[in-house]
Amino acid sequence: MLRFKQFDWIFQIFLMVFSLLYFAVSGSSILSEAFFSIYFIVGGWQMISVIIHFFLPAAARSARRRNYLIFTIVTIIATAIMLALEPAPIFSYLFFLLIWTGGLAFIYLWICFTETRKLK
Repeated sequence: MLRFKQFDWIFQIFLMVFSLLYFAVSGSSILSEAFFSIYFIVGGWQMISVIIHFFLPAAARSARRRNYLIFTIVTIIATAIMLALEPAPIFSYLFFLLIWTGGLAFIYLWICFTETRKLK
């Protein structure tokens, strides 16, 4: 369990740093296909990590993880509601979502790091 948690936050940092470097070197814009690919790779790994953590003992999880899950569920529900609205102010919401979920990614990284330190 400790090895997975160490791998998890180190891999997240690797993905984020590699993604930022790739994005900077490629000269892509924020609306480019490269940016969205990177965005979903980092987010995809974090969602896989969230699912794996459901199967780890409760002692390996912090209260912050519960708060993160609540924020994630609220984000998903808000997105579903926004997509159902007619006419939806979708572009402004998607821009907000881009910033919000990016922040959630860094919060999740911090949660994984602190849980690992707690287990040591």
